[in-house]
Amino acid sequence: MGVLLLDTSVASFLLPHREPRPEFTLYEPQLSGNTLALSFQSVGELWKLAEKNTWSKLRRHALDAFIRRFLIMP
Repeated sequence: MGVLLLDTSVASFLLPHREPRPEFTLYEPQLSGNTLALSFQSVGELWKLAEKNTWSKLRRHALDAFIRRFLIMP
């Protein structure tokens, strides 16, 4: 087990309220048993996605909770 740094696109496969993506199955085996991390850049890109798509307050709250599940790398 170790720390696994996800890029934004892989992290987005895990977003709540999102349709399952077939590409996720390519990454799923590597994610299990590791501490998942995001870079500060990926966090910004996820928030930009929410802003661009005018997510509701409830969905933004879910995004905040989602991001808090990860180790954030400066």
